[in-house]
Amino acid sequence: SIGITIQRVVYRGYHADENLQKMHDKAIESRTALRLEAEAEARGQEIRSLQLKGETDRLHAQMSMEKAKKQHENDLALLDHDRALAEERTWAEQKAASERNRNDEEIRKWREMANLGIDVTKVLVAPHQTASKVVRLESSTSSAPQPSLLVNA
Repeated sequence: SIGITIQRVVYRGYHADENLQKMHDKAIESRTALRLEAEAEARGQEIRSLQLKGETDRLHAQMSMEKAKKQHENDLALLDHDRALAEERTWAEQKAASERNRNDEEIRKWREMANLGIDVTKVLVAPHQTASKVVRLESSTSSAPQPSLLVNA
């Protein structure tokens, strides 16, 4: 072997022409500026995403509350409707019972008249007949009542 042995290597930096160094420094500055701009844009995007998420969550919560409110209003309306129907049904049942009682009383009256021997047909027809002659009895004194008599011919 030939006799060179390297014991230590020292790097003393790189030295280039001044124009080349300026170009290199400018490139480093522009890369740093682009990186900072990208990081700022990413932070801006994250902030906007968080804002949108918060707004979306609020809208969902608001829609949920409105839906619950509408459901509650519908439930109350249904309860009112059911109550009104129950009242109407009760009123109709009471009216029907009253009508039934009135009809039963009317039937009892007509049966009692028939049991007493009264011609029920004549009684029913009489209010609808018109008199063909009117006989009037008058007296000479004005204080006495003046009866009238209707006669069917």
